Amino acid sequence: MVFDNDCLADILISMEGRYNMDIECPRQFAASTRLSFTIRQESIEEVMEAMSLIAPIRYEIKKNKVYITPRK
Repeated sequence: MVFDNDCLADILISMEGRYNMDIECPRQFAASTRLSFTIRQESIEEVMEAMSLIAPIRYEIKKNKVYITPRK
């Protein structure tokens, strides 16, 4: 999966399908954040850790759900 300056909201929809998980993120933040990266065979944990390095986010994975919040 290749994302090139894509809206975080759209990226999360694709990730939900790929990883069969629900991902929660504040709507306004997801709509206003754009990212570029590629997912190959990485786990959801690896992808979220990488995203936290390139975007101002915090994340928490609980059971089958990912919670994303903006980092201040």
